[in-house]
Amino acid sequence: MSVLWVIIGTIFQLMLSMFTFMLAAVVGGSFANGNDLSESKLKVLNLSLFVLPGLCIVAAGIVIYQFFSGGTNNSYFWYGLPVIGVMLYFMFLKKILD
Repeated sequence: MSVLWVIIGTIFQLMLSMFTFMLAAVVGGSFANGNDLSESKLKVLNLSLFVLPGLCIVAAGIVIYQFFSGGTNNSYFWYGLPVIGVMLYFMFLKKILD
């Protein structure tokens, strides 16, 4: 693993965490205002404000840990963890609309 790509990937993950927070805030707020949602669905929307950015920070932390413990280039796949989280978030939102 290259220290340059770990630094660049970590910087992008931190920027992505801010983006996912804003995404969850704006999209979740629009769904909460426009629909009559149950308490459990509102809790999921509120929790996503913290979980989606947290996934970015956890992914960056795992890659940094793998770098210092001699991980291989396959460790870069952890940077895809927030993408999976956002996809699950959008699938949940689609389920709310149905």
